[in-house]
Amino acid sequence: MKKQITIAVIGAGSRGTMYARLAHLAEDGKCRVVAVAEPRDLQRRELADYCQIPPEWQFRDWRELVQLPRLADAVIVATQDHEHTGPALAFLEAGYHLLLEKPMAPTAEEYRAIVEVARKNQRIVGVSHVLRYTPYFRKLRDLLQSGLIGDLVSFRHFEGVVYWHQAKLRESSPMILAKSCHDLDILLFMTGLKCCRLNSFGALRHFIRVNQPVGAAEHCLDCPLAQTCVYSAVTYYRRHLADGNHGWPLDIITDDFTEAGLNRALREGPYGRCVYACDNDVVDHQTVNFLFDNDVSGTFISEEGRGRETEFFGTHGSIWGNTAVIKVHCFNGETYEYDMTETNGMLDGGHLGGDAGLIHDFIEALRFEDASRLTSSPEVSLTSHLMAFAAEESRLQNGPRQEIVF
Repeated sequence: MKKQITIAVIGAGSRGTMYARLAHLAEDGKCRVVAVAEPRDLQRRELADYCQIPPEWQFRDWRELVQLPRLADAVIVATQDHEHTGPALAFLEAGYHLLLEKPMAPTAEEYRAIVEVARKNQRIVGVSHVLRYTPYFRKLRDLLQSGLIGDLVSFRHFEGVVYWHQAKLRESSPMILAKSCHDLDILLFMTGLKCCRLNSFGALRHFIRVNQPVGAAEHCLDCPLAQTCVYSAVTYYRRHLADGNHGWPLDIITDDFTEAGLNRALREGPYGRCVYACDNDVVDHQTVNFLFDNDVSGTFISEEGRGRETEFFGTHGSIWGNTAVIKVHCFNGETYEYDMTETNGMLDGGHLGGDAGLIHDFIEALRFEDASRLTSSPEVSLTSHLMAFAAEESRLQNGPRQEIVF
């Protein structure tokens, strides 16, 4: 067992910074963040200051780091989605273990390449499917697999994607992969089954030119309707600025937390454009129909809303949960209810405590050199990614059935 694990962070954006901070705060000094690679000066300096990283181990480009003798046990790759494959492959070949932000890669071919290189170099790789590490979804899985409601027959899962995810440009991957691979993965985790085939329907229905309100401007800063438009970027981001919230989502668009800095970011960047009048191509609703092993059928719905909701239907009853509470109804009249708002003090960090749970298990996997301490290996995560690729292909073709080929 190794007493202390060292980690380098590639990409000091929102996710990379979150993981680095959680690793830095690991109990009993089990982990130390020793290097960072980030092209933006402010984000790189802030993370370096927080983790006390010396100047000589701060890099603008990950290529500078990977060319040096190995500086750490592992790297966290949290670059943009379409920039995952290059650093992932390079650091695996250089002997680093890897924690890779989801989605692993934008194509199945790149994904398989990462899996193969990790296997060849015998490196531990974790994928940040953080919902697997939450007390809520683990409880839901345990109830389902306990046999309390008999054999699983069908399920439905709803992801309420808040509207700001739907009002953006698709820069690297479709919504079903970039956002909803969490949900595809957690369905596999809870059921313990594989998906055999699926079909999918969905589209961008609302944020299109024909729905632009009469009198609206092309830019939120110029729009006379900004005070009443629920999608006004000016109103949304100024609210965070006024509240003194300089973290997510404000720090995604600007480093200058003044009104002038915010206005400049909205004027010069993509976030201030009218969502009805730009080249947005992200779906605002999508439905996926599944057939899993054992003839288990299910439906996943992604549309505007808040939170996640899941219901399983079995031969002896049903289980329903919305992340705050889980309710079990058995056909013999027995009922059970579980309050999940305070589950073992695990709700620190984002994603219902999943961020903290992932980092904890990744560190332990490295300390004990035991990949089984992670439930989100690349081999396991491959299935959910293939489901996402198949669902998007089906959606683009207006719903034909897609077989899942592993």
